Amino acid sequence: MPPEGIAINQFLADKLHVSEGDTLTVEFLTGHKRVRQIPVALIIQEDYGTLGYMTLESLGRASSEGPRISGAWLAVDTEVLPALYQQLNDWPGISFSVTRHEILQSISDMLDEQILTFLVITTFLAGSIAFGVIYNSLRIAVSERARELASLRVLGYTQREVAYILFGEQTLLLLTAIPLGFFLGYQLAFFFVSSLQTDLFRMTLIVNQGTYTMAALVVLVSGVISAAIVWRRIQHLDMVAVLKTGD
Repeated sequence: MPPEGIAINQFLADKLHVSEGDTLTVEFLTGHKRVRQIPVALIIQEDYGTLGYMTLESLGRASSEGPRISGAWLAVDTEVLPALYQQLNDWPGISFSVTRHEILQSISDMLDEQILTFLVITTFLAGSIAFGVIYNSLRIAVSERARELASLRVLGYTQREVAYILFGEQTLLLLTAIPLGFFLGYQLAFFFVSSLQTDLFRMTLIVNQGTYTMAALVVLVSGVISAAIVWRRIQHLDMVAVLKTGD
């Protein structure tokens, strides 16, 4: 804690449009209700609340009411926690009390009920769309070039060589699309996390290597399955129809 001034978290600093060294006009809502100019001594990274911190001595001088305690963090044995928690709630001088477990449980319940359910659904839809796009792309390519591919078979190309020409082109497109998908996916995740920023809590965007690996595997596996399905169509190309055409 800085000996003088106030320390605020980054979220509150952004909302107030201040940085370290700037001065805040602070109005005390209790006691003498004085208005003071207090410098921002430190900006901290914190993902919970919109809070400011001062030492008791600095706060006492600013309020002209001497040192007061506005809150306390207690390390309590879990065996006596229920009794202590009940006693704290019964004291009129304490506005509220909460345990760390309750805060974490509340956030966990919200994640389980809302965000994780939404993520499971969107992940399933994203995987389905990825497979559908890749499979349709291969089917369209075969349909548009069926005559050309059959002509190559008539000229002596084997099924593997014809498949190599078709799948090689699609594989190049797929490998080019994966890095672009990484970039667009990160921007979408950043937008999603930014939309969840509230005064109560913030979420930090953390994308590790495993996320990119899983996304790439889904696309590649979709490509392999699609190629296996389309391979049957290559095996049944109508070479007789090509021989009958006059051009």
